[in-house]
Amino acid sequence: MKQLSKNKSYLILSVIIVSALLLYTYFFFVKKTGYNCDEIYNMGLANSYYNPHLYAGNEADFIKEKNIKAAFNEWTTGEIYHDYVTVQKGQQFSYGSVWYNLSKDSHPPVYYALLHTISSFFPDTFSPWFALSINFISFILTMILLYKAGCEWGSPVFSLILCAFYAYSGGAADTYTFIRVYAFSALLATALFYLMSKLLKTGKKRYLLFLFAVTLTASLTHYHLILFAFFLTLITELYLLIRKKWKTFFALGFTMLAGVLVSFAVFPDAIYDLFHDSSVFAGQKMSLYYQIRFIRKLVIAQFTGLELPYMKTYFPIYARSFLLFAVIILLVSFFLFRKEKLAPRFFKKAKEIFWKVIHIVKALLKRLPYMYDILFLTALCIYIYYIFSLPAAAMQLNTIRYFFPFYPLLCLLILTSGKELLFSVVHKAINKKVLIGSTCTVVLICSLFSNILHTHTFLYDSMPVTGIQMTDLPKDATYIVFAPLAYHRTNYAIDLDGVSNLYLICQRESSDTAFPASLSTLPESSADENVYVLFPDISSDNIEIMGARTNDEWLSMIKALPYTEDFTWLGTDCENGYIVEIYQLR
Repeated sequence: MKQLSKNKSYLILSVIIVSALLLYTYFFFVKKTGYNCDEIYNMGLANSYYNPHLYAGNEADFIKEKNIKAAFNEWTTGEIYHDYVTVQKGQQFSYGSVWYNLSKDSHPPVYYALLHTISSFFPDTFSPWFALSINFISFILTMILLYKAGCEWGSPVFSLILCAFYAYSGGAADTYTFIRVYAFSALLATALFYLMSKLLKTGKKRYLLFLFAVTLTASLTHYHLILFAFFLTLITELYLLIRKKWKTFFALGFTMLAGVLVSFAVFPDAIYDLFHDSSVFAGQKMSLYYQIRFIRKLVIAQFTGLELPYMKTYFPIYARSFLLFAVIILLVSFFLFRKEKLAPRFFKKAKEIFWKVIHIVKALLKRLPYMYDILFLTALCIYIYYIFSLPAAAMQLNTIRYFFPFYPLLCLLILTSGKELLFSVVHKAINKKVLIGSTCTVVLICSLFSNILHTHTFLYDSMPVTGIQMTDLPKDATYIVFAPLAYHRTNYAIDLDGVSNLYLICQRESSDTAFPASLSTLPESSADENVYVLFPDISSDNIEIMGARTNDEWLSMIKALPYTEDFTWLGTDCENGYIVEIYQLR
């Protein structure tokens, strides 16, 4: 088969990148229903001027300093939301504010500084493109690095199949349509591994400089990247120790350590964040058995669309019983027919098959590059750490975000394993064109299934949205907004940015009391305005409110407000994964 030329490879790679970006754009602007609250915090931490959060209280104990700007039970305006998600004129390029905001949260600041820089060119303006541009540029650079890594381990054809498998997967779609730090983290994780492999292959000192810069940036981007860099360096150092490459051993160890230490000097709060489990979900893990099965279920669904059960079933019992029964039948048969004429030939054939399997395994291990072993062990360490640490019981499907940075490298592992296994077993028996064609077919099926069958966690595209949406409502209107929990008030920051009048009520805090007296009258500025109520469905699976008051009881109290003229249902929208009913009072 003729080798694919470099120009053709680059052209096909460009087509994959552009088509994938178009797919992600379609998902975000057509399929996505509402923002995840973390996507809004993303904008606030980057752009809000020395004000990291809009809420306070027990629900926000993980925040080191509490700011109350969007207070409950009083009339205010949508300017509080506008100022939170946008950069105001005169406050552009205020990196001191970014550093301050992140010092009061639990994330390092580099990604937010990038987002703030882009937003600063468009003061008083919110657009999801500010964050999406970082995601999409990260995707392009990640794909280039993934292609180069694939070419190191195989042919350009293999590398293109690898890039297509990643780019068109549900996992990649979720990564690049979720406007958080994870897309940029995927670029940095891929860059760390690629530079490490180039250093070991060439020994050139310039890669040490690149590794220092990427390690420093990664440490200031996401704390889990420090963990990844630690495991990657540890296993690489063991390899260098075994090979007795002392110069590279000490140079690499010093470089990686220096990158992390300098990041602590740049952002000292990282030391506190790393050694204090300050998450509001801390300790809310499943048992080890369920944690393993649940994480396995999430990751497999991201690339195949197959939703494996993680709860206990009878299948393992049936499978073990069947296997035990089969072994007993075989052993009894061997004993009863040991003197038959066919017995020696059978045992000889069985022995040949056994040694052939051993030979194939040996050949497979020899074919795998040494960097495969390093990457595999690094991925295994990350997986074990996540099994014991991720609060899957509380975060449920949201847990999957922590795997986003490592998906490109996971794809590299999976496809390299498949390629080497095929070449060790059937490469002589099957035509190369047939092999490539069948592989592309499998990749296509996985891509389709992972995007069609798999539920995209942060798109909320399966939510039953009908009628008028929040984006259809006017800004010059009055809004009474119910938030199930205190921190949910942030969920409305984009849809209610700049509205005339706003009243926020926390349902948990008001579940057994009457409405505050301040809600019985409207502000004077609302005289000629429509009045809307945004009411979340607290009976949905995503909401847990302690208290005896039902949806109907809440709605009865709203109808009894003195300025209610015509209580009309307008539509159903989605915020942060839960249903919000929209009503008009006047």
